[in-house]
Amino acid sequence: YSWFPKFLQPVKKSAEAICPEIKKVPTDQRAEFVSKTVIPQYLGIANVTDVDVKSIVDGIAVSSTQCKHSVGHVVSKYARLGWTTGGHTGVDVGLYAYGKGTEKLRGSNENTQVGEFLRDFLRLDLDSVTKRLANETTVQPGFSWEREANTLLTRRGLNGNKYHEQLDDYHPAHAHFH
Repeated sequence: YSWFPKFLQPVKKSAEAICPEIKKVPTDQRAEFVSKTVIPQYLGIANVTDVDVKSIVDGIAVSSTQCKHSVGHVVSKYARLGWTTGGHTGVDVGLYAYGKGTEKLRGSNENTQVGEFLRDFLRLDLDSVTKRLANETTVQPGFSWEREANTLLTRRGLNGNKYHEQLDDYHPAHAHFH
């Protein structure tokens, strides 16, 4: 198993930011924009291939979700990142840290313990920040909590409890129990 994290370091923009930019470019100019701006400048990949450009341009033609997948796959290909699912798994994730105080991260940790470590290490008072932000509204351009009606399916399990399944290609079907 080998992977090349050096291909992740020069990435300057996320797929969430890149795809809306591509969408604004006229269709007949998208390939040039992707090959001259997106891949070399935003993703930091010097060896632009026609296959990479086509993948991203074809992705935006289908949907913004497909564009995000295409951008991610281009970066993943160079970094040699393999994906087993578009969702979450229960697999342990390696976390590496060095320096004073990081010995507290050694061994197996729950994801919440990583957040607690960061809070303590950075000496953050999250309670006061939470209180201050409680009544503020934040806006993320291009994000909506609204879902298309046909993407969320409510079902009843064998035990009678209701659960929801996500049906779009970006969030594969998984259950949310109530």
